[in-house]
Amino acid sequence: MLLLTIVFQKGTKTALETTRTFATLFADMDIRQRLVMAQSVDQFRSTLLSAAKELAVDQNQWRERKTSIHFSQAKEQLFGPGKWYLFRGLSNDFLRRIKYYSSDYLDGLRGSKTIQKLFSSIVFLYFACLLPAIAFGVLNDDNTNGSINVRKVITAQALGGIFFAIFGGQPMIILLTTVPLAIYIKVIYKIAEELGYDFFAMYACVGLWCQLFLILYASTDMCSLMKLATRSAEEMFSLFIAIAFTVESIRALHTIARVLSKQEMKTASLRNTTSNNNYCI
Repeated sequence: MLLLTIVFQKGTKTALETTRTFATLFADMDIRQRLVMAQSVDQFRSTLLSAAKELAVDQNQWRERKTSIHFSQAKEQLFGPGKWYLFRGLSNDFLRRIKYYSSDYLDGLRGSKTIQKLFSSIVFLYFACLLPAIAFGVLNDDNTNGSINVRKVITAQALGGIFFAIFGGQPMIILLTTVPLAIYIKVIYKIAEELGYDFFAMYACVGLWCQLFLILYASTDMCSLMKLATRSAEEMFSLFIAIAFTVESIRALHTIARVLSKQEMKTASLRNTTSNNNYCI
């Protein structure tokens, strides 16, 4: 079979694609038999066109079946087997953790050496939680002009940790203030200052908005999508933090250099004034 096609055609009508289409059609025994039985050129052409349409319909149905199969498999892989409903993941987590709730606290008091391990862990976590809170508290104090200071950071971190340990179902997770949170606080403070809003009111609104999203994610079990997250997302987030703090460090160095240059200029002018006065005397 020899096919003659036009040289310049779009990608779906090139010589290669046209040859593939005809090869697929003539590979079917039923289509070949119908073409052999054709009595005229018009009947041959109509048989060929109808066979091509049937082939296109079959391919579309196959793609739809394949897509539906992949979608069902992906849904089962993400959300697990069974029927999906609101708060399914939250209720399943509660049922899994409720039987271990008391042991999470009582296991730290059982045994001969548990008290010693408990106090050593308390001392270690005290400094591990306090030092970052002081460091980021100083940073927040500088970024918000004293609106959020070290005392408020420590108090908020303590209350948040206690609340999460009691109601979160996992008391071993330690909540700490982090670098992204300090950057967000600075951005919120700048936006509030530029728009003339109260910083604490806007900060509370941002927290309530985040709470709404958390409730939405918990009710729809959207945390299962974290299975699709790769290490590149964490690396990009770390890169963003590194760039942000690098820029802040450069700005701080520029500010210090400018202040020192002004002080040197004032000192030089005072020396010149003193020398001129001595010369006049």
